[in-house]
Amino acid sequence: MAFALIRARWDSNLWRRSINVDMQALHGPGVAPSWTLSNHDVVRHVTRLGGGSLGQARARAALLLLLGLPGQVFLYQGEELGLEEADLPPEARQDPLFIHTEGRQAGRDGCRVPLPWKKGEPNAGFSDEPPWLPMPRGWDRFAVDVEEASASSMLQLYERALAIRRRLVPWLPPAIGWRPAVQGVLAYERERLTVACNFLSRPVAIPAGGALVIASDPLVCLRDGELNLPANSAAWLDALGR
Repeated sequence: MAFALIRARWDSNLWRRSINVDMQALHGPGVAPSWTLSNHDVVRHVTRLGGGSLGQARARAALLLLLGLPGQVFLYQGEELGLEEADLPPEARQDPLFIHTEGRQAGRDGCRVPLPWKKGEPNAGFSDEPPWLPMPRGWDRFAVDVEEASASSMLQLYERALAIRRRLVPWLPPAIGWRPAVQGVLAYERERLTVACNFLSRPVAIPAGGALVIASDPLVCLRDGELNLPANSAAWLDALGR
């Protein structure tokens, strides 16, 4: 399991190095790397990557960067909704790490709160009775029913990206080739698939061809042989135009 990315800053050099290390460590027939951005022991990656709209944008881009890689991607419950780390009051915390350190360490409860399902319902539709950890105030803005109704939501991005990945994976090789790109941008190829991710806080344009099949930001566009990537965004291109 490639755990390095759950600690990595939003830096293209660090992410490329981590991907290279894990790709080189696991190779051969029937062997493939596994990737993840979050789990139940770390701060949720939307928060780690900057929080708020910045963290959301980076998390969307990171998803496409990882889903294009060979191997398995493990998703932690709630990341498909764009959940952030929850700030819980001391009296609500249950993690033994918080209790045994007498609050000196916050523990892991912030990434373990219940999932919101329905806006406007008690406990955001998670349960009729109070759950083990409280539903954070305002958490129903991430509710499943809210995100299902929004074409631009994190949930819809996950669903589209996973569907495209399932369609393309049988035709892709178990290796990647890095493409030349400006500093702060990662771009790799898997034969017909090109994945590009802009880690910078400004837009960039890189030479590219094929069809734009999915993007993390609605302003991503392919024009005159260049892929235009806004700040903190990513995209997939299919050389076969599908």
